[in-house]
Amino acid sequence: MRLTCNLRIAPLLLLCGLSGLAAAQAARSVGELYGQMQSGKCQPSLNQLRTAANSNEARAQLWLGLAHRHGVCVPKNPVEAGRLYRLAADNGEADAQDELGGLAKFGEGRAASQSEAVDWYKKSADGGSAWGQYHLGNALMWGQGVAQDQSQGISWLQKSADQGNASGQWRLGVALRDGEGGNQNFLQAAEWIQKAAQQGLNVAQFDWAWMLFNGEGILRDRSVAAEWMHKSASQGYARAQEVMGDWLRFGLGVDRDTARAVDWYRKAADQGLAGGQVGLAEMYREGAGVKKDLAQAVIWSQRAAAQGSAAGQFAMGVNYYFGYGVTKDFGRAADWYRKAAEQGHTTAANNLGGLFKDGEGGRQDGLEAVRYFRMAAKSGNGYGQRNLGYMLRDGRGARRDGVKAHAWFNLSAANDQPHPDAAKQRDALASTLSRDELARAQALARNWKIGQDL
Repeated sequence: MRLTCNLRIAPLLLLCGLSGLAAAQAARSVGELYGQMQSGKCQPSLNQLRTAANSNEARAQLWLGLAHRHGVCVPKNPVEAGRLYRLAADNGEADAQDELGGLAKFGEGRAASQSEAVDWYKKSADGGSAWGQYHLGNALMWGQGVAQDQSQGISWLQKSADQGNASGQWRLGVALRDGEGGNQNFLQAAEWIQKAAQQGLNVAQFDWAWMLFNGEGILRDRSVAAEWMHKSASQGYARAQEVMGDWLRFGLGVDRDTARAVDWYRKAADQGLAGGQVGLAEMYREGAGVKKDLAQAVIWSQRAAAQGSAAGQFAMGVNYYFGYGVTKDFGRAADWYRKAAEQGHTTAANNLGGLFKDGEGGRQDGLEAVRYFRMAAKSGNGYGQRNLGYMLRDGRGARRDGVKAHAWFNLSAANDQPHPDAAKQRDALASTLSRDELARAQALARNWKIGQDL
């Protein structure tokens, strides 16, 4: 029987008619050629890929387009990538249509257009591309370039996941975990996220580790969670590197090891992750796992703060308040605390309230003190709750109100991170209240929820 060459056969697309190729080389798929190029073996793979693309082989045009988009063995050239993707797309290559969507979304080699990206994703998804289905589903979930429709989004993510696409599996799992589209199911979420993690997707490994750590939809197992977080971090996922730093620093699911914590924080920090930068700054400030170096602590705090990180801004406030690596300056401390507080950092709000209460920095202002203590207290900060109670008890910056003061003292005392004298202050104040006032105070505390005032 005489064998003929059909370049459209899937999944192995044979490269036929290439001069000088041995039979074994002729059986190599274009995807394998691209893999060789990614490993640095540019020739003869690049020439073979070009020959196949010039022969109108759609899959070869797709892979050669990827090489131009990402600079694999050729200079980065999104315009040339788009030309090759278009040729492949015109030949019915659904994954090339998905890639054209990516160029449109991110404005590579052309003006960005979310709506055009969605048009390409839709064509790709209809053509059966798992990547097109994932990207279309994600666009529908967020309403990017198309009207938000989470029900349809989940439907497309399901199609992608069913084809084994790890990103589709992960995104579907996240939607089920978070109840997007009104359908929360932790058990199914765990199944999909685990599948994606097992395929090596680092963000899925990160989420799977957190589900194991917290026991969401599965039995809690913090030692196994640490193994998965380590896998994600080892693949370079910065958020996982930061978390590994946290877990090693505090001994969560792993043996405490501050030196290793510093290593992971540094990896995350070097990638520009603000959380890693703050963690590294704190280790330098404390001399934990690394030689104490306040100058380095300031440098890394500043880098995080410059990104708008509330934690970084708070760290800079601490540096200026105590004079860590900088000249002590209450005014600048207040400026940094304010920036962090306005982003919801509760400890920064409490500390800023303290500056106004005591007049540190030259400005004593009871009204402002109450404002920031209240901001912290409403958000569940135990110190802010105690301090607001103190102001209300004494009528400083607000009308004296023993009932509400008692309630805030009570909430602080019951807080996971209580102020050390909150219970003492509560009990002392209780002796001055009538039975009715005490009952009202206790009811206020009992019915309070995060985000509420009293």
